[in-house]
Amino acid sequence: MHVLTDDCASHAEMTPLEKGKALLHHMIHHNEQHLEELVSLKETMEKEGQTKAAEELTDAIRQSEAALEHLRKAYDAVD
Repeated sequence: MHVLTDDCASHAEMTPLEKGKALLHHMIHHNEQHLEELVSLKETMEKEGQTKAAEELTDAIRQSEAALEHLRKAYDAVD
């Protein structure tokens, strides 16, 4: 799989479909990292007694997981 980078000379050789799939791949991994950070932040808020913030982060985590699943499905659907 080709991953998009700013300095990649082969972008000009990629079709729009290939660029789209590469962007989806990048977004999936990027969002996975953010999801891990959200989980860690939620745990910190819980430990610090910040219940409301932890509840909001729980909702954000659920929504992020759902969005990530849709990105994965979109990636898998590209022929």
